[in-house]
Amino acid sequence: MSRPILFGGRRGVLRRFLLQTPLMLALQAGAIFGLLVILLTVPIATEGAERASKQFDHNLMELASVIAATIDGDLHATLRLPEQQSGEVHARLQDVLVRFQNAVPAIYNLYTTRPENGRLMMVLDAARSPSLLRPTDPPSVLGEALDFDLANEPGTIPTLMAGHAYVDRGAYDSGGTRRAMRSVSAPIRASDGRVVAFLSMDYEESLYAEEFERRREHTLLVAAAVDAALVLGVVVLVYWLRRSIGRALDDLALESSTDALTRLGNRGSFDIRLGHAVASARERRAPLSLLLLDADRFKEVNDSWGHPVGDAVLTRIADCLRAELRPPRDIFRIGGEEFAVLLPGVVALDAIALYNRLNEAIRRPLVLPSARVELSMSGGIAELDPRGREDAEELLLRADAALYLAKDLGRDNATIAPQAGA
Repeated sequence: MSRPILFGGRRGVLRRFLLQTPLMLALQAGAIFGLLVILLTVPIATEGAERASKQFDHNLMELASVIAATIDGDLHATLRLPEQQSGEVHARLQDVLVRFQNAVPAIYNLYTTRPENGRLMMVLDAARSPSLLRPTDPPSVLGEALDFDLANEPGTIPTLMAGHAYVDRGAYDSGGTRRAMRSVSAPIRASDGRVVAFLSMDYEESLYAEEFERRREHTLLVAAAVDAALVLGVVVLVYWLRRSIGRALDDLALESSTDALTRLGNRGSFDIRLGHAVASARERRAPLSLLLLDADRFKEVNDSWGHPVGDAVLTRIADCLRAELRPPRDIFRIGGEEFAVLLPGVVALDAIALYNRLNEAIRRPLVLPSARVELSMSGGIAELDPRGREDAEELLLRADAALYLAKDLGRDNATIAPQAGA
């Protein structure tokens, strides 16, 4: 049931789409292609954003692991008492964290913890150092010691104890401000390879997000420019193809309806045009005359000088017809040396006057390097009675009979056929 809708009749959807003007077809094809590009680009962009986020997590874990590797795990394990916080070992280890936090502005907090008796205890906290160039407010989110139930961290601690870094995403309160953070932890190892503590880094996602947003906007601009170029390319391509195909179809239609030698209409186009002309004349109650012309003794030209000269004669006749008739759309070569002229709005007597002018022009000698040809034309004229019932075939038969009568009367003249039914 869908085939007639898509392809049938003038109202077929596909037919109407393809037969639009080149510009409208190109614009609609561009819109469809642009929609497809957007539908394809959105999942790719979403997947790209997710991959970028995962890559960011991976980079943060590598950074935390590098910092953790610089902490002497054996010395870190010796920090057991609160009074050691002002000692040389504590200061030396904490200075390592401070240098990293000063070097990477996006690090909001950098500290170490150690699990003890089911609690996570703070050991080092860069935020408590006076050497920190970018102190947090308050100095530390965690305070002097962070102790919370390890049972509430089912994923973090096992992952760290297994020697792997861990990323947690969240938002933390700081000075009344909610900050989007990525909390990254990495294991600190002793010289024997045991995991003895954890290094934790709170990384401000907003600083990364600003850079990511800039990159995303740049990527979107580039993608939009590429998409626009592709859509424009499709519009231009479809426009060019539609124009080219249209011209090719027009050329094909012209070739199929045109006589190759004279470039006049051929017999097929004459039959179609005659039917239309008769219908139009009857509808408008307007006169219509049909003039048939035949080159006199044309066979003698071919026999005497050959077909190339004969072709030159036929071309000369066509040129004379075109010169006398404007526009030339109603001139046809319907046989070897036979021509037809449709004359809408012209009565038979006026058609005789036109024949005389045409024959006078054709009588002028055609001088060629190998021949001098003098030729005349015989004509037959039939006038349609727009109020009668005569059809195109009957009109043609009357004009043909008048042409044969002109031949029988000695050629080089034209006769008018009697009215139909007379």
